[in-house]
Amino acid sequence: MAKTNAFDFEKNLRKFAVKQERMTRTLFLNVASACKDSIVEGSSITGAPGQPVGQYGPGYHPGLTGGTLKASWQLVFENATTAVIGSKLVYAPPIEEGTNKGRQLTLRSTVGGFHSVAKTITGYRRLVDAEAAKLQGSTK
Repeated sequence: MAKTNAFDFEKNLRKFAVKQERMTRTLFLNVASACKDSIVEGSSITGAPGQPVGQYGPGYHPGLTGGTLKASWQLVFENATTAVIGSKLVYAPPIEEGTNKGRQLTLRSTVGGFHSVAKTITGYRRLVDAEAAKLQGSTK
């Protein structure tokens, strides 16, 4: 069996630490992106339906296109360890909650739905596990 000197051990430990830091950073970025995708597009992992897109055409708003709420969601990295996902539209919270001024909203969209943020938060651990599994697969 070959002997390992202290220098080799330190060198290998540094390489391992650098690899772990890179993997942690990549996981953080991937999870933040997956959370935004879950909120905006929906996710089978979290059960989030994604953002509803307004119905346009006869009987609704002829000539207009939908998707303003969906397009309004932003992912911002405040620093190396903090990501914030949000929308500045005043009607984002009522759509999330499915209520407005105490009254139930009627979902008319054929895509998306209510509670995407809540379901993404509830399914966060599953998103982390899924992204970690992808990352593990890419390092084999």
